[in-house]
Amino acid sequence: MTMESLWAWILSSNAITGVVTWLATRRQRNNDFLSALQKSIDLLTEKYTLVLDENTLLKQEKVEWQVTQKKLMQKVDCLTKEVQRLKNLVEANGGKQR
Repeated sequence: MTMESLWAWILSSNAITGVVTWLATRRQRNNDFLSALQKSIDLLTEKYTLVLDENTLLKQEKVEWQVTQKKLMQKVDCLTKEVQRLKNLVEANGGKQR
């Protein structure tokens, strides 16, 4: 074996080892990156679900408040009519007290 062939064999075996190592670490880096992305997606999905649930509850609460508001407005209308009726009655009696 000549010196040139020995150097050629050493260089080629290191080059092959380097390429294999690079390919293996590249695959590992890609897997780590994909794992990190999946964790991020899972976290965002979880937070989205929480916000969506809260939004649904708030919408239900809003509907309940609107129903309550309508009922109160109807009571105010009835009381306004009653006050007006009593004012008219007082005016008709000339403001006399008993």
